[in-house]
Order: sequence, then C-alpha cells, then structure tokens
Amino acid sequence: DYYPEGLNSPGNELVKYHHTDDIDHMGSIAVIHDYSTAFNGPTFEKYNRCAGVRRNIARYKKYDDLRKAQYFSEEYREKMNNSEYELCLVEKRGARYSFVEKSYSKKKLYDLYDSERNTAEFENPFSAQTPFVRIEALLSTKKENPTLLLSLDETVDLEKQTLKVEYPEFLNIDDKRAKTVRILGNGKKGSAIAIKLKSVNALTLLEYVIDTDFTGWRDFVLIETDNGEREDLPFDNNEHTWSVYGSQFQNDKVKSLEIESCGDISGVKMTSIVASEHLYDSLKDPTVKIGESEVSFECELFSSDYIEFDGTTAKVFDRYGNEKTIFFTSNLKAPKGKFNATLTAKSLNRLVPRAVLTLGFTGKEIK
Repeated sequence: DYYPEGLNSPGNELVKYHHTDDIDHMGSIAVIHDYSTAFNGPTFEKYNRCAGVRRNIARYKKYDDLRKAQYFSEEYREKMNNSEYELCLVEKRGARYSFVEKSYSKKKLYDLYDSERNTAEFENPFSAQTPFVRIEALLSTKKENPTLLLSLDETVDLEKQTLKVEYPEFLNIDDKRAKTVRILGNGKKGSAIAIKLKSVNALTLLEYVIDTDFTGWRDFVLIETDNGEREDLPFDNNEHTWSVYGSQFQNDKVKSLEIESCGDISGVKMTSIVASEHLYDSLKDPTVKIGESEVSFECELFSSDYIEFDGTTAKVFDRYGNEKTIFFTSNLKAPKGKFNATLTAKSLNRLVPRAVLTLGFTGKEIK
C-alpha cells in the first residue's frame, strides 16, 4: 500500500516502511516488464494523514506515467533487465529520462556503544563516492519485568537441547515486545539461528535471525522482525509467504516458540529467552565513519524515526513520513570495494542504543 504503517505496533517493528529506494525498485521493474499496480485498501484518511503515502505515490507515478507512455524502447528495457543492480529513474535536461544503477546494503547494529557491535562491512561495487546514508533508530529495553519464553541451559550446547515450546495457555507479551538473550558464538562461518514465535493464527509469525559466527558472549535485544529479510539463509523455505512478509501478529496470544538453525552450530550456547518491556529511545548526534571520513548529524533521532542523507541534504522522517531538514557536517567517502563503516550515537534515555544503517551507491547510467 505504498507506505504501510502498522499503527497497532511500534514503528517499523513488523510492518516495514516503504523507503524511496523500495519505490524506485518497484517502479523500475514495472517499466521493464510493463506491469501495472493496484492500491491495497486506499483511503482518503490515510492519504491525508500519511506524508509517506503522498511522497511515494508521487514518486511511483513518474515511473508509471513513463511506462504507460512507452517512453523507453524495448531495446532499452532489455538493457535494464540485464543489469545485475537495482535501478533508479533520473531526470536529465530537457525533460529527458534515463536509469542509473544502484546498490544498497543494510546492517543492524546491536550496540552503538560497543566498538565490536557498531561496525559492519559494506561493499561499494562502483567507483569511490559519497554514499547515500539512512539511519533507522530502533527501540530498546531496560530488561524489566521479564516473561520467560524458553528455558535453556547456557552451559550446554544449543543443539543438544529442546528448542521448541508450546504454551499451555496463550502468553500476553503485547507490552513486552523486546526479546532478550545472551549467546556464545562459535566463530564458524555460515552458522545461524532463527527464533520464531507463532500466535493463535497459524499463519502469523515473528522471526529473529542471528548469525552465530562470532566468538565470545554477546547480548541481543530483538524487537524488529527479520521476516523474509535473509534470503541467503534457508529459514523461510517452508513458511507460507504471507506469514513471513505481511501478517499482523497477535502479541497477546502467543502460542509457541521454536529455534531453527543452519550451518554448523556446534559450540553455540544460549541463555534462556525472555520478553521484557520495550522502550522508545532518543539518539543524539548520530555519526557515520568510514576510515578517516565521516558525516555527523545534529539532531535527536527518536525510535521509529530515520535519517536520510543524499550527500547534499539531510532529513529526519517520522513514522508517517513527515520530514524536517537537519544540519550536518560531512567529508564522508566510501572507497570502491569492501570497507567497514561505524555508527555512533548517544542514548539520551541511558539505554543500549540500537540502529539499522543503510548505505547506497550509484553506478553507471543505462544508455
């Protein structure tokens, strides 16, 4: 529906926003294959309330107008289809249009205070450039008033324990969306687990994916779902599509929890999994660093809000897509190839600051 909101749950917990690059990707596919689209339950009330809907519809309309006008030749669309990257429409002088290649990479950072957890590897397949930056502020927790979800023995390998529980009565964790656990990784590449919760409706699912290829003990706060976001792993192969991508989970009627694994998880250990009260945080002055370069934003970023930086402007968006321009300083540069990027910020609520960092890169023009 161009900008799902999920007003009955914290922003971006299960129902993910449609960002501008999502619209660009959908629009480019529509142009390539001459596909039309239809609205899912449109209402004037939502259109008037949600700036994100208005922004995304206007953005997609540019693609759809050119598609219907058959602006791009069949030969050009074949070149688009042969590109290995995502594509974005660009307007040139004289009301002329073309597409450029885009590549995006998204990483969840579990602790912006921890030098081992606030850094991730990215890859720029194009030339060195100032990348597009998106920072999504996430909810956190004080781990108060916990409810036990699955009892585990942290001294015994995970693979040797019972990894599924059916609750005799439905659990109500509606005000406890934060699942917390401590995990001992085994350092083996490709090892991962998926924690899956199901509710009274068999088609609803909450999925949290954790790579266990690190070493030592690490704490995890799991709030935003990873439903359908790890195509490189086999966890969703047997799930109904709707349960993975778009179901409304009933947090007041949780009926089961199961841990699935892939790769070699020998040596992986875990504490018991509990659900605790989720809290909104506020991140002050988030800063992204790549080598000796950085971009720093002067703002307070509330959980469920996000920053977008295109190299010349920086804006904060709330969960409805309302925007405001913020001040920044930048000499940020991303080299060609693989590199590490670090995100730091201060939690004004004295919580563990968490965020999703997305970097985007621009390649060649399709001609």
